Amino acid sequence: MKPLFLISDSTQHDLPKLKKFVLPSGHIKTLKKDTQRKVFLSKKQPAILILNSSFSKQKIKQYISFIKSGSPNTRIILLIRQNEISLGKESIQWGIYAYITTPFRDIDLVKQIIKNALCEWEFLQKTSKWLSLMEKKDTKTKKKSSTVGKSKTSKKSAIELNALQTTNTDICSHLEIQDILTSVKVKMSQLFDYTLLLTLTLAETKPKLYIMQNYATDSHFVNQAVHNIFRIFSTTSGKGVSIKDIELIIENNVTANTSTKPASIQSIITLPLVANGEDFGYASMVSHEPDAFNAEAIQRFFPVCYSLAIALRNARLFQSTKELSITDSLTRIYNRQYFDDIVGKEFLRAHRYKHPLSLAIIDIDNFKAINDTYGHLEGDKVLRYLANRVMETIRNTDILARYGGEEFGIIMPLTDIEVGIIVMERLRVIIAGSLFPITRHDIQLTVSIGLSSLFDHCLTSTKELIREADSALYLAKKTGKNRVCIYTSGEIKTKDNVAIPAEKRGLLRVAVHFVLQYIVLPEVDEFEKEGTSKNISINGLCFETNDRIKPGSYAMIEFKVSLKNTSTKSVKMLYQVVWSVEKNQKQLVGAKLVSSSNEIVDILKRFLE
Repeated sequence: MKPLFLISDSTQHDLPKLKKFVLPSGHIKTLKKDTQRKVFLSKKQPAILILNSSFSKQKIKQYISFIKSGSPNTRIILLIRQNEISLGKESIQWGIYAYITTPFRDIDLVKQIIKNALCEWEFLQKTSKWLSLMEKKDTKTKKKSSTVGKSKTSKKSAIELNALQTTNTDICSHLEIQDILTSVKVKMSQLFDYTLLLTLTLAETKPKLYIMQNYATDSHFVNQAVHNIFRIFSTTSGKGVSIKDIELIIENNVTANTSTKPASIQSIITLPLVANGEDFGYASMVSHEPDAFNAEAIQRFFPVCYSLAIALRNARLFQSTKELSITDSLTRIYNRQYFDDIVGKEFLRAHRYKHPLSLAIIDIDNFKAINDTYGHLEGDKVLRYLANRVMETIRNTDILARYGGEEFGIIMPLTDIEVGIIVMERLRVIIAGSLFPITRHDIQLTVSIGLSSLFDHCLTSTKELIREADSALYLAKKTGKNRVCIYTSGEIKTKDNVAIPAEKRGLLRVAVHFVLQYIVLPEVDEFEKEGTSKNISINGLCFETNDRIKPGSYAMIEFKVSLKNTSTKSVKMLYQVVWSVEKNQKQLVGAKLVSSSNEIVDILKRFLE
């Protein structure tokens, strides 16, 4: 008899797609009215119930509760819209099997989720029959038992039976691997008397071996168990994987008394974790006691391993769904939703701990011309290639996301404006010097970059930080493209909160001569070139040098300042070159201050007093 799929979908937008791959393996019943659903569910127990989010939150919760009470094996799948991810996550806690966003973007993923749900339902049906037979057998045993010893055995069997009945529900109710393994450990402790429980998981990016101790043991015993499960894994899978490639995670690490004789493995059971024909790892129980696991123990271990395999599969599917919801489908980098979420968290963290934070918005120059000339499909290729090139160039701690259209955003935690400009200038230069292959052509691109920073932590929201980066990007576009611009506010505030208007800064300029060193970013990290200052203001510097500096370039300038206590302090400031002219066979350079702080403003005021 084919399994029944009950679809309660008032919109029916996705019914044709669902029916295509459901009908070969089952039959469908669709219901709209509330009374129809309750009457139907009271008579039949469907394999899978598909609900959609057009119902109220309370109604969805009621349905889940109603189904769970009358048909506990039914797997519930909730169809939600793109903006209802929070509802999907919450419904997992209510007991649904999975949630799927509509309209369907990845039909293969939807098929896999429904296929897995069906496999789990079939397993639960078989397990329920097996447990029912065990329960009948246990009831007969209880009736025949009259001695105290038999009574104790009966009680133990009842506990084990109850543990088996709840094992699948408890283990499969979690979606994070760590939570799954914790649940497994609790259940295993109720069912078996073991020394070590080892779980090798292949459901993660890197294989991991979790080792959970039930009794204190020494490193020799642990190493024996590790080599045993690894030997079985290598033999059965045929994969040439080194132990070094597998991450070991030891929990409840209790060391045995080293004065006693080291224990050795006396009993062991190792089973593969297989669900729906796919390997998810291996589970191994190890004991220092001989004959610790009898035939009944092995029978009990099989359903536990199957439940664990299903849970690991669900965890991987959940992770895939989660990644899909935060990944841009074209470029395979983070999307705008994830960008907004992370920039908010990093902003709060930077504010709380007084850490620096920089944000860049990147825009491809003349991207419309690429679409118009080569077509939108080629334009999509360019976006993918550019995303890959940026990912290769930025640091591991930087977070890249597609901001929208041909714009990308980069969040740089623990990065001040000086380091931010170096990173972004390096990126700009690499992109400008790269070839991007499209059909029959290799084209060159340039990008404009706007950079903002959490300066002195005076910003109050992420909107301000993003708006400042956007303003800097506009400036980069307006002043010729293919450049990095930094947001600078219209006024600089001193420590006493006395605002110095932008139009007044140029008037307050004094002649002062001191030796300075500088680098034009992003060249090297050492100050190699020298110059001599001519005059300085609260927002600018004029200096003389032997080398020509291109207007628009950024220069990190270092010079020494005498403090009131007669000591000297080395100061580094970031300037942007505004103009450069030749005079007396030397270059006279005018630059405006880009990076500032209360301390820098106070130091500059010393020259102006």
